[in-house]
Amino acid sequence: MTHSFFGGVYPATRKGITRRKPMARLSKTPPEIIIPLVMCADGPSTPLVGPGDAVTVGQPIARRGETGAA
Repeated sequence: MTHSFFGGVYPATRKGITRRKPMARLSKTPPEIIIPLVMCADGPSTPLVGPGDAVTVGQPIARRGETGAA
């Protein structure tokens, strides 16, 4: 069973150490990247690519799910 959080998640406010530091780049590409396709209330997304497919930067990988709500 999945649980939801009302109002989102707010991490601790002790961000002073990293606030002004740039994001680090990965030194190498990981062998596997897992991207969940179930987000929010829209339901599951429809995959546009399959396991093992090569994708490029900016390429859509899924289409938004439909809730059926008007």
